[in-house]
Amino acid sequence: MKSLFYCLILALFSIYFSSQPLLAQKKKPAKLLKPKKPALVKEQDTVRYEKLPYDTLEYKDGEKLELLSGAAFGEGFNGGDSLVKVVGRNISFKHGERYIFCDSAYFYPKKNFVKAMGNVQIAEEGASTISAKNMDFDANTGTLKARGDANFTREETNLRAPAIDYNVNSKIAYYFGGGVMSNGKTDLKSESGSFDTGTKNLFAKEKVVARGTDDNGEPFELKGDTLIYNDFTKWMRWKGKKAQIKTASGIINSDDGEFNTKTKKMKLKGTKNQVENEEYIIKGDKVDFDDRQGEGYMKGNVEIFSKKDNIFINSGEAEMKGQQGINRFYGGRPYLRMIDEQKDTLWVVADTLISIGNKLKDSTQEAQARVTEPDSTLKTKRKKLLLAYHNVKVYKSDLQAICDSLTYNFKDSVIYFYTQPIMWSSGSQISADSLHILTKNNQPDKIILRENAFAITQDSVGNYNQMKGKYMDAFLKNGKMDKILVNGNSECIYFQLEEEDKSLIGMYKIICGSVKAEFELGKELSVITFYKQADGTITPPHELQEEAKRLPGFSWEQEVRPNRATILEPPKQRKKIEKKKTPSTPKNDNTKLQEQSTEEKTKKISKERKREVKKLAVEKD
Repeated sequence: MKSLFYCLILALFSIYFSSQPLLAQKKKPAKLLKPKKPALVKEQDTVRYEKLPYDTLEYKDGEKLELLSGAAFGEGFNGGDSLVKVVGRNISFKHGERYIFCDSAYFYPKKNFVKAMGNVQIAEEGASTISAKNMDFDANTGTLKARGDANFTREETNLRAPAIDYNVNSKIAYYFGGGVMSNGKTDLKSESGSFDTGTKNLFAKEKVVARGTDDNGEPFELKGDTLIYNDFTKWMRWKGKKAQIKTASGIINSDDGEFNTKTKKMKLKGTKNQVENEEYIIKGDKVDFDDRQGEGYMKGNVEIFSKKDNIFINSGEAEMKGQQGINRFYGGRPYLRMIDEQKDTLWVVADTLISIGNKLKDSTQEAQARVTEPDSTLKTKRKKLLLAYHNVKVYKSDLQAICDSLTYNFKDSVIYFYTQPIMWSSGSQISADSLHILTKNNQPDKIILRENAFAITQDSVGNYNQMKGKYMDAFLKNGKMDKILVNGNSECIYFQLEEEDKSLIGMYKIICGSVKAEFELGKELSVITFYKQADGTITPPHELQEEAKRLPGFSWEQEVRPNRATILEPPKQRKKIEKKKTPSTPKNDNTKLQEQSTEEKTKKISKERKREVKKLAVEKD
């Protein structure tokens, strides 16, 4: 009985305590399972894009995000204060004047942050519209991150990329992963970049390709590593080892340059700068060029190639004036190279080179011409000239020259030399007060000398055969001296040699009205003919005096003769020549030769005459 009583008491106590509150039992309630928070996106590529240097402002405490009606299902966690999961269709949030639409979202009211998913779109009336598969928006800082087929639209500009970051306060969009931007005229592709909707600055980086039409409706294409473009100013700046711009008028190559798509002005400052159009190829360390006006300034290793004339011009600096049709080259002894059909090069070097050609019509003239003459060109035809002045040197394998100034007429193929010109061809040297060359097929054909004309030819044993007169014409064949005609107060010194051993027979000195000298193989003087009252003497070798071997004004100047190795060097100092008056009558102290024909018959030095002269010299001994 006693044990039964104790069992009953224990049962009553257990019933009593089991009916009391859980707190009295000091038993903790079971934990509720919380849903996992959405994982934040971690970008593996930390160098996604390069921020604009002026994008440094930090924004805080933005307007509050507001969840609008339209959610089919909403679930709050942690009292609905730190995280709200919203699922349904036509879900919308409001942030100031902009709205966010999506299929589902995680909303953090305290953080003022939303992670929108599925057909996400953020729009603001009169501003930007952004859509993507997913989007994170921090309303405090104004930063949103659109991922998955992101699409950004602002006025006429549209940007498409796998990922776009945009700040609603700074109005700057960044993209990476390969984007395409278009504005109705131009499509631009690059790996990453940015677009400032306020300043219209565009920055593109890596594998940049831009194609489209400029403000003038002309097509262009750009390729490079980086590109900066402003839609207000129309200036684009690029960098890249193989950067290139193709326009309707030509091609621009530079690893660092700027180009205006509206004005067609360019500034190239890279290491490999080149501008090419239908007429020219222009190179330089620094190139400022207006393609529309045909004007520019180049500095450092300047080279301009004329395609039509097959001419290269190099200089330290250059100025081009398309409206005037004048190009000026100076600095560092500018030089011209003209290559003929035989691949031989004519060099012209001077302190300054100026080319004068066709004038480029300005925009007003162009518009008028197109109305009155639809087929008219943009250029006014004009005589093409090359001017070279001060310390001029000319070199070609078969002809060399020096003078103070030079003019080359492209149309007539005539080269004019001024101020103490001297010219050499093979073993001949000619000079005069003025001298000009007539060319044919880029080869010298005829040399015309006026006033104080002087020709010197050195024979095989070192004697100097000389001719001088008022006028002289030299004819060349295959670039070598063929014959020389002298007219007006002609004087001549000629050294007669034995054909076999080249020993000296005697020296002729003749004064006459005119002379014709013919050359063998462009080197040796072979035949000489005197016209119009020839008067002369012959002097045997043993009676020759050194001073008698030279005509007045003689100067053999081989030391200043240009050659290929020294053509670019400054010219050497020339000899000073004292000019003497040409005697009107010959000296009669030796054997005389007189032409007796009244019909101005020619007397040629023949083999028979050589023997007579030799015999006469022996008898006199």
